[in-house]
Amino acid sequence: MKTLLKTAVLILFYPGDNGRTEFCLTRRNHYEGTFSGDVCLPGGKAEDEDSDLHATATRETFEEVGVPMDSIEIIAPLTAMYAPNIHAIVYPFIGCCKERPAFQKNEREVAEIVHVPLSELMGDGNIKMKKKKVQGHTMEFPTFEFRNAEVWGITAVPLKELKTFLS
Repeated sequence: MKTLLKTAVLILFYPGDNGRTEFCLTRRNHYEGTFSGDVCLPGGKAEDEDSDLHATATRETFEEVGVPMDSIEIIAPLTAMYAPNIHAIVYPFIGCCKERPAFQKNEREVAEIVHVPLSELMGDGNIKMKKKKVQGHTMEFPTFEFRNAEVWGITAVPLKELKTFLS
């Protein structure tokens, strides 16, 4: 039987333009793989050197978008969820930086860093249920539409939980 992976992702808040609170998403490069071209939260697989899943989330954020791990304060976990397409449990965390980070994307993994104002997450009408085909099955997923980024599935779930919590 295939081993269940542990992964962690981070919703990272920081001061944005004009004093607005923002968080970042990444648009993945196109490659042969599960998340090719998708818009995701920074994150990835737990490694042996990670002391815990907080460390996984901050390490992966550093590796993908260049935010120093020691500048990130983890605030709280959100609900863990199962991702059947990668046979993993995804552990989402909320974190923040006191100052806007000097983002530096990992050219190998990240095509674009998408900065989203918190007000866009909290806006009315920005989440819809959309049908997507995954592993040969059509299912409905909560889908956010931010500027030019469509966020659905395993990335939209913790964002929807956060929006509900903050409402």
